[in-house]
Amino acid sequence: MKKLLILTICVFFTQTITAQDKFRIIDNLDVDEYIERISGRFSSFEHSQIDTTRSNVLIRTIVFDVIGDTTFLYTQQGEFWNEVFYPYRQRVYKIFLENDLLIGLKIYALPSDSFYGVMNEIDTYPTFQTDSSFSVNLQMLKKLDKTELIPKVGCDIWIYKDNLGGYRGETQNDECKGSFRGANYTTTEFVVYEHEIISWERGWSDDGEQKWGPKNGPYI
Repeated sequence: MKKLLILTICVFFTQTITAQDKFRIIDNLDVDEYIERISGRFSSFEHSQIDTTRSNVLIRTIVFDVIGDTTFLYTQQGEFWNEVFYPYRQRVYKIFLENDLLIGLKIYALPSDSFYGVMNEIDTYPTFQTDSSFSVNLQMLKKLDKTELIPKVGCDIWIYKDNLGGYRGETQNDECKGSFRGANYTTTEFVVYEHEIISWERGWSDDGEQKWGPKNGPYI
């Protein structure tokens, strides 16, 4: 049943949405709902148990500042390997209401790896696989100097709400540049539901060859 569910979601995720169904009117309450949905601890552990080609990825995201109508979130991503967690990406998200159709998401890299320690799992292996608890050094995050953040140029995402209540976004063509594993640019597509996030990140060469990321569908 779970295999069928994942296949169904992957097919739905890649379907084209017609223009008349693409956008719903939104406001700041939708921004709050989107932020609430992406805040917390998210693991692909169950997905990796069903599909052994998937890694056990962990993403933890927390709000650390609000300035006017703009919310700042810190997010950290990594993988478990041999019962040890290895973080490999940390970002700051700047989220705001762009207009009555779109939520703006601007992405920033941090100037150093010194902030990886602000988040830690509360439970140890194997309990962490099913537990959603983690600790956050919020005071350390609040000391983050936003003027030192590094904008990920070309990686801005404009998020809309579909008719199923999911928040959808994607990068634009080949604008999000990156050199990871020999790729020249990165593409990201996602949909955020109330209890599930589906995300597909891939790296490409300039001639369209996929250099990294899953080829058979998104992570759940």
